[in-house]
Amino acid sequence: MNKFCCIVPFFLVVTSYLITPSLSDQTQDFISQICRTVSDPGFCFDQLNKNLPSPQTDLPGLTRLTTGLALAFARDTETFFQRVKEHEENAGLKKLYEFCESKYHSVVGFMQGANYDADRADFVSMVNLLQLCGPPVIECQTALGDIIYAVRSKNAHMRTFISMGLKEGTLL
Repeated sequence: MNKFCCIVPFFLVVTSYLITPSLSDQTQDFISQICRTVSDPGFCFDQLNKNLPSPQTDLPGLTRLTTGLALAFARDTETFFQRVKEHEENAGLKKLYEFCESKYHSVVGFMQGANYDADRADFVSMVNLLQLCGPPVIECQTALGDIIYAVRSKNAHMRTFISMGLKEGTLL
């Protein structure tokens, strides 16, 4: 009986992997077109592939996925700055975190609009809003420099999400 309790979970994992549908050629092509144009293609491929709603997701679906992921990431980053600001004792750093929190508050607002526009298939308005997201992220990174790796990484990922959405919007 002991042997079977170990074999059954292994069999289930292998079986679920084998029957997982593969991406359609069109979806793979869209993802490749999008991700090869951004500064962090690995992050792009990872985010789209692991969050893909369907193996046959079309370009508008990828665009909605990207804006949704970008909005969630911007909210998380804004919350990150709120938390580190609350716990920071150095007045100078606290002020920088507050600055970045306000910049990400703007990004969240723009992303909410872009996400709404993507859901309505108004991709021109979506692109216009996404273009407004880049400057606040760059201003935050410029203010903080390379003080904290996590912040540099968050800003880089946010810029990648913005680039992904812009590329998708121009393809539509």
